[in-house]
Amino acid sequence: VPGGADDEFLLISMCLDDRYFQQYLANYLLQSEGLFLPRQRYVRLTINGQDRGVYLLLENPTETIRRRHTSIGSVLRRRNEANGNAPDMKWPQDPAEAETARQQYEAMVDLVWTTPPEEIEATLAQYIDLDMFLQWLAFHSYVRNGDYVDEVYLFASQEADGPFYRLSGWDADDLLSNCHHGGVNALYDPYGIYYCAEGNLEHALLYSPPLYERFVNHLEALILDVMPYETMVSTVFMVRDDLFSHLEEESVCAAMVELINANPQASSCAGAKADIDAQMQAFLSGLSQRSTSLLNLIEAYRAAQ
Repeated sequence: VPGGADDEFLLISMCLDDRYFQQYLANYLLQSEGLFLPRQRYVRLTINGQDRGVYLLLENPTETIRRRHTSIGSVLRRRNEANGNAPDMKWPQDPAEAETARQQYEAMVDLVWTTPPEEIEATLAQYIDLDMFLQWLAFHSYVRNGDYVDEVYLFASQEADGPFYRLSGWDADDLLSNCHHGGVNALYDPYGIYYCAEGNLEHALLYSPPLYERFVNHLEALILDVMPYETMVSTVFMVRDDLFSHLEEESVCAAMVELINANPQASSCAGAKADIDAQMQAFLSGLSQRSTSLLNLIEAYRAAQ
């Protein structure tokens, strides 16, 4: 990993990303906007000389966050809050300190419920980088991620007025998919713009019209300026070239278990590349339709204001 060094890396099998490109693509796009911190690269994995296919190598997210930011007091991974699941505390390691950090985070989230609607935006802005959070949420709405409530790390720096939270995305492998569990936990958006939002912080958009408008502005900017369709096409092709550079030897392609399970004809390198290329084209087609749909919804929202 150019520019990276550590005593521990993560190897991701991408078992739920059976064409091996969505997670890498999402990480790359989020990283381009400072919303994904660990470095990544495709690698060819061999164990005792036997090919095991292509894996995704990632820096440890907790250690990456602590290296790149000063005075980090806590790091947590959000879990499925709609089911009452507490966050996974990744730092600090001391149990008592970790419990205090968890309580601080949950106290910040509880402000959504205890703050008058007209004060929510200004109040939360004292404790979390709202633009970072809204851009992260806008990205997942843009790419129609069906499962991202737990695909985020939040980390708090110790600042003058207490902990202040920022975030780093994680594990986005459900792009252009239906909302998981049939959307039973998804918040209802009367404008139909945000997608499969399930976290407690996301409720703030329901209660604060200015915050919702700020979210819409981020989403519109993503579609039109930051990640327009042309940029998405060129990025997908870049990811394809990077992935395909590892699919040159038949022993590697024959080890791509998830891909072959999805399409037995992809057991050769030529078959694997053809299958992945077709799925990438389908992804781009779906993203184009998604962009058009969202812009129409945004236009309708603005007309109703």
